[in-house]
Amino acid sequence: MKLCCGIDIGNAKTEVAFMESNALKFVRQPSVISYLLSKPDSNDAEESSIVSNLLDNLLVHISSSALKRDGLFFVGKKALTANQNVKNMNIVLGKKSQHDIPIITSLSMLAGIALKKYYNSKTEVPNTLSLEVKMATAIPSSEYSRSNAKQLEDRFKQEHTVTIYVGTKSTVVSINIKECKVTEEGKTSMLAFVNSDEEILKHYNDTYNENAVPEDFANASALHTDIGDGTSEFVYTMGFNPVANGSFGRRVGVGHATSDAIRLYGEELGGMIGEITRQHFMSLLQGTSEKSKIAKEKMKESTFIQGQKIIEHIQEGFSEKTSSSADYFFVHGGGSIVFKDDMYEDLIDYANTVRARVVWIPAKFATSMNSKGTFYLAKHLFCQNGE
Repeated sequence: MKLCCGIDIGNAKTEVAFMESNALKFVRQPSVISYLLSKPDSNDAEESSIVSNLLDNLLVHISSSALKRDGLFFVGKKALTANQNVKNMNIVLGKKSQHDIPIITSLSMLAGIALKKYYNSKTEVPNTLSLEVKMATAIPSSEYSRSNAKQLEDRFKQEHTVTIYVGTKSTVVSINIKECKVTEEGKTSMLAFVNSDEEILKHYNDTYNENAVPEDFANASALHTDIGDGTSEFVYTMGFNPVANGSFGRRVGVGHATSDAIRLYGEELGGMIGEITRQHFMSLLQGTSEKSKIAKEKMKESTFIQGQKIIEHIQEGFSEKTSSSADYFFVHGGGSIVFKDDMYEDLIDYANTVRARVVWIPAKFATSMNSKGTFYLAKHLFCQNGE
């Protein structure tokens, strides 16, 4: 089995983009793992039901020289519900190229995708399965160097063995990553943008009373802001191409706002909440309980402060990277959803002052710009023959 894909190894989530039935499909899981000392009891549900929900219940053993040590893991949503030995990316330290979590989550999801594809065509769980992968991914500009990129490419670009558990059965998936390109986060944004329909310009067209389509920006001078969890990336582009030395990253984003909110939340509850991950706190924000109400209040305080910092970095990028010449400010990434209420009007006012315009990407598209862009990069580099 072969797979051409883009993988967004975000601090908050890992997302794999690939073609299926002539449509681009996205599979997403929280970037969280749980180390296990022994295999838990098997799920006794119907096999078809287990496979259907496989990616939300990933239990895997990974053997790979890319990892510091082989291990048994719950991955993604299953790790959050397990609530034991839970690990996520440290947004202060960063260093995605050296961390094991991006490798563990990516390999686990690739194995799950392969098994689901096989099961959907054969309606059986095989003992073994082989998957050949050609892929692209990205690391933050603040971390990016050719040596760091090559280090991560080499870690991916080898053979890995993933045993994935399906109830009482298991499948050994041999994953051979034949090709891997690691670029800077944000640099593939225009690849995602140009391969989207005109709905991606909804906010822009509503704000400026236009009927623009992505192709209208083929020669645009733009500063992109990709708001992530641990970092936000600022990339200067001319048309669909990044400008040399026109990008930088800053450690601002949803994760930092969430960390601040968790601290404020803990103080409000008398410091009695124990350790709580950012992903757990984000789940709390979806609730309606009294604790959820407090969490939302503290998150609102934190997003306002963090949003103002991001606007300052946009202004920094505009003057220093574009020589105050960019005509458009593109804003996307998962954080663009969280910070829209805190940033949109202020950024519009600033753009009007400097005779520029804001292209704020709608939520429907914002969170998948990185995975979609890296997919089209992988397709261009490695998969033009339909492989």
